[in-house]
Amino acid sequence: MADLDNKCMADDAWYVKNQTRPARNQPWYHVLVDGSDATTYAAQENLEPDQSGEPVSHPLVQRIFAGFEGGRYILRDEQNPG
Repeated sequence: MADLDNKCMADDAWYVKNQTRPARNQPWYHVLVDGSDATTYAAQENLEPDQSGEPVSHPLVQRIFAGFEGGRYILRDEQNPG
């Protein structure tokens, strides 16, 4: 997960094209697709945690995260708060 919206912020045209149309009033995540340079926007109900503990292969990982420790990413702003 690269970012979070408390509810779906996509416009109506995008939402109507989404075949599953999960509820808009739930957290929606901007997700980096492992092994690709693609990203996706997904509702919380459609996500499952990655239990592998392995890092994600995506070109944006180094821009968003400061490191990977203990199977978890550290956001750049968490490393140096304030």
